[in-house]
Amino acid sequence: MPIESLEIIGYDLESGTYPSTVYANMAATSLSWRWELDGDELTITPEELGATFGDRWSGDSLSGGSRPNPGREGSGNVPYEVSGQRATSA
Repeated sequence: MPIESLEIIGYDLESGTYPSTVYANMAATSLSWRWELDGDELTITPEELGATFGDRWSGDSLSGGSRPNPGREGSGNVPYEVSGQRATSA
C-alpha cells in the first residue's frame, strides 16, 4: 500500500522543540508529533502512537529507528530501522 503524508513542523520557543502535525492517507485523523534536537541526535515522539523514533546524523548520513514505548508493543507498533542521506542541490 503506498503511503502518502504531509507533515507541518513548527517551533515552540518556550520548550525549544518542534511540534508537528502529520496528515496521512492511512489515518482517519491527523497525528501530533514532537521533534527534539540535541546536537546530531534527533528524537521524534508521535504522541498517539506510543513509540519513540531516534535518529543520529553523521556527516551527511543518518541512521536510527523507531521503538514502541514500554507496554505499547504489539500489532501495528513494531520496531523498524531507517537510514538516509542528506539531499544536496546541484
